[in-house]
Amino acid sequence: MQLRAQKGYDTVKIYFPINITRLDTAATKKLDSIARFASNRIMLVYGYADYLGYEPSNMDLAITRAENVKQYLIDHKVDRSRFLVCEGIGQVSRNVNRSPEGFPEDRRVDVFIRRGNDAPPPQTKDTTASAPKKGMKVMEFTEEARLVPVKPFEEEVDVVPGGNTAYKRKPQKPLTPEQVKENGIFNKLGDLQPNDVMRVQNIYFLPTRHIITKESVPIVLQLLATLKNFPNLAIRIEGHVCCVRGDSDAMDTDTYELSLSINRARHIYEFLIANGISADRLEYIGFARRRPIIPFEKTEQDAQVNRRVEIRVLRN
Repeated sequence: MQLRAQKGYDTVKIYFPINITRLDTAATKKLDSIARFASNRIMLVYGYADYLGYEPSNMDLAITRAENVKQYLIDHKVDRSRFLVCEGIGQVSRNVNRSPEGFPEDRRVDVFIRRGNDAPPPQTKDTTASAPKKGMKVMEFTEEARLVPVKPFEEEVDVVPGGNTAYKRKPQKPLTPEQVKENGIFNKLGDLQPNDVMRVQNIYFLPTRHIITKESVPIVLQLLATLKNFPNLAIRIEGHVCCVRGDSDAMDTDTYELSLSINRARHIYEFLIANGISADRLEYIGFARRRPIIPFEKTEQDAQVNRRVEIRVLRN
């Protein structure tokens, strides 16, 4: 069995055939090694499926695979308390030519094993920060990415009133037509009151990661332009995740922390600071899955509604 070191965790990958959730001989050999040599360590178990089939059934596959791995380890003398998380992540989306064989690497369960005997569970909490966390990646945009055309998508934004009707905001200078085009979907931000929220569901992230997709670069550039065009505007970036049970956060496979919602919000926060927006105009926070719009995701569309970033106006 090979263990791959990653930021405090070792990782064991358990693979499955197409549409199969039961453990084969190769899988049980790996799990026997975990039970023998790592039974006193904290474990995180995540199940996946590839693009074959439909999203709801793939989520069921992922959950069942993860639960079968966990149960096998419990049956082989790993104490139930060692499992901090056992979740199905579901289908991994990949931009590849599809084939009837699917993508074998994605039909798997990842078992993250915290290094050290009797290691305590990693702690996560909702928090804001005044400065980027050390070691976090700040996204890098190439010159080519900066030239991606920016188009408004007003229909993809939902504004939620915050209820602060007594606030008198400072007048902003009228925007030029060029600035309005630059702002795109964020034009409404200049008119919102403190505590009003704008839901933005076209900032997409790579699955299980805090890095945005290339298609989302123009949207983040729109947010940057809006903050430059409205100098009185201060915002909080709020991250949300989908598809985990309860109200826990999800695993960020870039940092191997249970803080995916926080890291996604912080990713955008760090980009804005790196591009000239003052930190005293920005906050970020992660709400994990405590504020779902759709309580139980049944389709990928449901998941995307909950897997979102919201922009909360702090002052304007």
